[in-house]
Amino acid sequence: MKKFVITGVLLAVGFLTGVAQKYDEAKNLMMLQQFDKAKENVDKNWINPKYLAKPEAYILKAAVYAQLGSDPKKGVEGKALIEEADKLYAEYLLKDPKRTLVMDPAYTNAPIVLYSNFINEGIAQYNAKDYPKALGLFEKSLFYSSFLNETGIAKLPLDTTGELLAGAAAQNIGDAAHDKIAISHYKKLADARVAGDDGNTIYRFLARKSFDLLDIDGFKKYMAIGKELYPNEEFYAYSEEDFLFSIEDPIEKRKRIEKKLAVDPNNYKVQAAYGEYIFEQLNPKDLESPLPEGSADLEAQMLKAFEKAGEIDPENPGSYMNLANHFMNKSIRTNNSLAAHQKMMRDKQKANTPEPVKGKPTPKPPAPVAADVEKRKEITAVYEKEITAAGNYYQKASNIYFKKTAISGMDKQNYRNAVSYLIDINKELKNAAIRDKRTADETKFAAIEKRYMDLYASLNK
Repeated sequence: MKKFVITGVLLAVGFLTGVAQKYDEAKNLMMLQQFDKAKENVDKNWINPKYLAKPEAYILKAAVYAQLGSDPKKGVEGKALIEEADKLYAEYLLKDPKRTLVMDPAYTNAPIVLYSNFINEGIAQYNAKDYPKALGLFEKSLFYSSFLNETGIAKLPLDTTGELLAGAAAQNIGDAAHDKIAISHYKKLADARVAGDDGNTIYRFLARKSFDLLDIDGFKKYMAIGKELYPNEEFYAYSEEDFLFSIEDPIEKRKRIEKKLAVDPNNYKVQAAYGEYIFEQLNPKDLESPLPEGSADLEAQMLKAFEKAGEIDPENPGSYMNLANHFMNKSIRTNNSLAAHQKMMRDKQKANTPEPVKGKPTPKPPAPVAADVEKRKEITAVYEKEITAAGNYYQKASNIYFKKTAISGMDKQNYRNAVSYLIDINKELKNAAIRDKRTADETKFAAIEKRYMDLYASLNK
């Protein structure tokens, strides 16, 4: 029985020694840079299960194939060898978790060669604008640069080139999923405060995408780093508010602005700018142009924004001037509708008036249609409501201007405009009171009209 055991041990030792010798043959050939012969040796033994029993077979073949594949003369065959070497090296790492052979002088060059090939091929594909393929290659190169640093084969605490190229390739693919991949690579560079021309692109991209993804803390962080590293770059002077109003999609813009105001309602800049943004939509230069869909909702949002802005900064008349101008523009539209309706009524009466008969009294026009009269009253009421609203806001603005110790430039002109409109508005309201025989209102509006006429005169001295 003892003899049997001893024989078994001797056989095992003989087997291991024989396999090791086969590994050594290929290793020696590789060390002598006879890579083709080393490949022949490894390939010949690869069909032997005993040869494949040890992890060394995989790192050996990976090293041989990597060296051969790195020869540019090999062309397509060389690329295939590199891909196979990569798979073999991964297989070795699975079979030898302790990485006992990684630092063997015969094998230390393998991950270096693989790294170099992947990054160089990635650059070639990037230049050919095959960004998905380039990204995959750069990701592989980053695995090996990390591996080299981790094992101590080479000191690469941060592969700036690989991270930059991988981020650029992902960015150029241009969809949301790859933007996030680009962010993951660029963040590593940003955390290390990498500078230079390429760095400027990195921080701009990270700031823009952080804003798009509602990561406002990230947005502020990368804008701050960018400003620190590139103090003369105008981009980093922009604020979150500037980015909000640069959003092109109107629905998304409104959604983002309203989200911002929900958490920061006392932000004067956003409130005022949001009001102005809606004002432009509701007040086209051509008053005959159709208003946007949902104009009533837009107007409510504008009123809310400007009113809040006026509350935040009570010494600034701008929001009240905008509201006054809005209602004045509305009143002009309404007055145009009223004029058109009145013309229609006159034309209708004229068409329905009998032709005069010689020798008889001139026929009287028929009474206007009751529905037309009612419509005229409705339009008139709307008009008077709008000029009243405009007057209220002009008055608020005028009161602010009045309290200023010194007014010049545009403020002075706006003050004059406000007072001039107040004269016209109160004259209109006075005439309406006369029409409706409202004596008290007639007296009130006449007095206000006179007051603003005197003020206007003083402003033009």
